[in-house]
Amino acid sequence: MKYLISNGCEMRYDNDIHLKLYLFDKKGFVSSSNLTQSGFENSVELTSTLDERGVEKCKDFFNKIYDDASGRQITLALIQDNYPQYLLLKKRAKYKKPNPIIQGIVKVEIENLHIDGLVEFLFKADQDFSYEIETAYEANKDREYIMTRLKSGFRTKDFYVRPGDEGREETLYYKFMYGKEGFLAGTGLREKQVQQPFEHERFKEIMSFIYPPIIGMKDWDLEVDKVFREYCNGIFVQGIPQYAEALPIRLASYFYPSEFLPIFKLSHLERMCNILGLRSEPKTKGDKLYTYNRFLLGKMKSIPYDNYVKSKIVYQLFFTVELHRRLATGEFYEDILNSYRESWRKDYIKKGMELLVLLKKSDNNEKKIA
Repeated sequence: MKYLISNGCEMRYDNDIHLKLYLFDKKGFVSSSNLTQSGFENSVELTSTLDERGVEKCKDFFNKIYDDASGRQITLALIQDNYPQYLLLKKRAKYKKPNPIIQGIVKVEIENLHIDGLVEFLFKADQDFSYEIETAYEANKDREYIMTRLKSGFRTKDFYVRPGDEGREETLYYKFMYGKEGFLAGTGLREKQVQQPFEHERFKEIMSFIYPPIIGMKDWDLEVDKVFREYCNGIFVQGIPQYAEALPIRLASYFYPSEFLPIFKLSHLERMCNILGLRSEPKTKGDKLYTYNRFLLGKMKSIPYDNYVKSKIVYQLFFTVELHRRLATGEFYEDILNSYRESWRKDYIKKGMELLVLLKKSDNNEKKIA
């Protein structure tokens, strides 16, 4: 359309019209074919040639509907304004009919570890989550502020500005890294890893898919299973430096916190699911994200906390099982603890040791009673 306009062609639109009518000086065709390469070369279509009388009648008909559309001219500005919506709809169409995912559930046996007892303890949330609850309240207020700003249209400065620039503390990046959100769900990403995608020329296209209200389109209804799977597959985009796995999952979980655990490595999600018995082999990143989140959140649906707390619970399960396996191979606890650099991992290992001791005591008591 840009090419035609730049070469003097005038176009108007009427969204109620579905016909395909092709008129020339003395020839005309009524067809089912769209004016695309696929419509004329690849699809099964039917085209009927008009006789001279039919051509004249159709010209009169065309002139009438063309005149009626006098206020609806297609311009370069109109194309530019609507192009983000077009890209979003085109991308959505790509994931409308996904292949089936084959999965099953098995009972997991871990030597000398009562996995059911561990899961029961963790899933009953018999721990103090007051910090997470209080921090989540503040983080959610920040999220509401960010989402309200974004609904006024896409602006890169709402996502990232460089150190020293005005408004940096109001950006989504700053909330991720240094706000309350960062304390609850750190990405492990450095500034450069976030800056590159946020300043990329295709970032508006990415954000239009992740959060459609930013371009004035309807929000996602992710409670619908097939829509959720479509969404998971669409958030991963190739060809953008640093935009591989953690950042797309982070953005999705930020804008739809009730549908995603704020866990940004697919390998971690997979291992957590395996501990709980899931056996599945989804192929794409999107299908993995869809499968693991649906499974884990289904397992924890009765836990009366938000997904910040639930992610902490499954991470604790993950590291406790990992600690048990390493101890079972003969490693010493202090060596295992010191093998982790990050303090947050060390904290999970310490808590995991406490849990294993409690479970062992509980098991010994049961044996004495028996």
